[in-house]
Order: sequence, then structure tokens, then C-alpha cells
Amino acid sequence: MMTPKMKEDICTQILGTSRQLFFSGRIAEVCQKRKAQKQLEFILELMNEELILRDEKRRRRLIKHVGFPTYKTFVGYSYQNVQFPPAFSREELESLEFVSWQKTLVLYGLVDVGKTPHGDCRRSKNVQSVV
Repeated sequence: MMTPKMKEDICTQILGTSRQLFFSGRIAEVCQKRKAQKQLEFILELMNEELILRDEKRRRRLIKHVGFPTYKTFVGYSYQNVQFPPAFSREELESLEFVSWQKTLVLYGLVDVGKTPHGDCRRSKNVQSVV
């Protein structure tokens, strides 16, 4: 037997989950009409599974967008056309320490000298820490 308190708790959870799924507010009305606890629990479980599925899909989409697992390294990179400012060294670039400083790195130079791999390496590190 479901007590009014139990029903209210389940309906509150269903309403919160429905908002995350962008369902209409009518779900609260439907929830109040249902008498069976098992039906309400099933609806809540179904909605929670959908939230988990959406989150997994979002993560896969973000990782795919970034290009994981395409790992880019500095191994074999030619620094022949690269100049560093006095306050920034090659070792600091390769260690990616500046990512944790949350500083902007500006790469400029001639076409096809390898600016993109540096930017991708930094971007991959940022997104990996977020995801």
C-alpha cells in the first residue's frame, strides 16, 4: 500500500526528472491520477534510464567532436620555424602546464608549420578534463 507521503515523494522525483527531459508540466497531473505504486516507480525508472542514455550519448558526441582517441604528440615535431617569447619555453609548451593556468595560447606563423597540432593538443587536454 502506498502512503500519501510515498506518492508525493515519487511524484516529486518524476516531476524533477521530467523537467530534465523537457517534458511538459502535465506530468504532475498524470502522476496524481495514478494509484499503483509500481506504475509510478516504473515511470520514474524509465525516465532515469532515458537521462542516463542521453548523458552517455552527449559524452560520446563531445568526445567524437574533439577527435579522441586521435592522440597528437610533439614527438618528431620540428621546431625549426618556431620562436618562443622570453617568458615561455619549449618545455612549458610540451608539458601543457599552461592549460591548468587557464591562459590563452596564441599560435601564429606561416601556413603549414604545425600550429594546428599544438592547438589540438591543448584542446584535447581541456576537454578530457571536463568530460
